[in-house]
Amino acid sequence: MYSKGKIITVTVVALVVLAIGIVKEGLNKGDLEEANAAYTKETYVSAQTTSTTETSAVAPEKHGCRRGKGPYEETLQQLQESGVLTVDDVKKIEEYNKSERDARLKEMINENINNMVKQNVITSAKGEKLKEALLKGIEK
Repeated sequence: MYSKGKIITVTVVALVVLAIGIVKEGLNKGDLEEANAAYTKETYVSAQTTSTTETSAVAPEKHGCRRGKGPYEETLQQLQESGVLTVDDVKKIEEYNKSERDARLKEMINENINNMVKQNVITSAKGEKLKEALLKGIEK
């Protein structure tokens, strides 16, 4: 079907293309890291020279925050540091928010499962078992 020469040639060409891609990726990664380090250093120096009192201008951005949770927690922390809220107040607020979130989640689970039963996706017996299992998971 295919001669040994063609198979070897195609294999060698594929390996060369793969090697070139790996080498280019490695070189580009180094360039990107150097550029990022230079930009970070430049930003830090410029922020430091323009305003030494603002720590937020130099501080790195927080990533991975859940929707809206970062600013909310920051505000609570600022109010606690300024003396408006005590540690107990902040704990009470967090407990209240957790209980409200759990209540909304339980309500949403009940509504979703009831809709599944109404639309004959699952039987009512299976729906009740699913509700129990999901609500036990929330209780933990």
